[in-house]
Amino acid sequence: MDLVTPASLSTTLLPGLLLASLLAAEQPPPAPQQPKDQGYERLEPGPTRTAPTQGLSRMNLDNIAIDFYLKKPPGQGTWPGIVLVHDGGGMSPGVLRLVDELASKGFIVIAPDLYGGKYALDDDKARELSVVMDEQAALAILDALAAHLKNQVEVGDHRVGIVGFDTGGRLAMKAAIGSRDVSAVAVVYARSPGDPETIRRVGCPLMAVFAGKDDMIPPRESETLREALEAMGDRGRVAILPGAGHGFMKDTDPRYDPSAAGQAWARIVAFLRENL
Repeated sequence: MDLVTPASLSTTLLPGLLLASLLAAEQPPPAPQQPKDQGYERLEPGPTRTAPTQGLSRMNLDNIAIDFYLKKPPGQGTWPGIVLVHDGGGMSPGVLRLVDELASKGFIVIAPDLYGGKYALDDDKARELSVVMDEQAALAILDALAAHLKNQVEVGDHRVGIVGFDTGGRLAMKAAIGSRDVSAVAVVYARSPGDPETIRRVGCPLMAVFAGKDDMIPPRESETLREALEAMGDRGRVAILPGAGHGFMKDTDPRYDPSAAGQAWARIVAFLRENL
């Protein structure tokens, strides 16, 4: 029998081992094992549904940090003050242009961001943001801003009102209840703040502009608000634009209606000038 020495091992086995290692190196790594299908739906990332607010400033009132957009009429003078409350979508570019439009008509306008730095890009997200909003915190902001604006040099001997859209209209009416700083409220396609007795507690003149083809607010809510305004006598005003839909005043909304928006502005401005 032949003996296997270290020298013979190197001459007989090592070439084979070297060849095997080279062949193994040339092979692609095994594909990772795929998990078994458990029947789960694979979800693709959805589109962004909010965007960050732009062009806002910040101040602190009553220990509350408020992000806001402020616009004054051109020139020197004093003007009535307006706190403008954004709709359910938040402080979008369309809302900023509403502020600009109202300021161009002779009002100093301040609009707070009630959603913490973002606005909605679709109606469903707007509803979600309006539901999760801290309403008491929002009302505290509106109250603080009305008092602040009333004491500004630019307001002078004029008074302060609130203008609100959609969800902001409901908040505007609630903010005016019991307020000593709010002298008029105008709301557009607004949700009702409650029963008729709640609405009648608004102690200043109140005007509501309704869209005749509003498909976003339950008809009963609009009827409740209209009935309460009519019961307020001279303090209540109602304007209905028959062909307009919800969102008709905001130029970023697909339902924007320039003609109806012009009519609404004319009525709102006349009401505010009369009472402020």
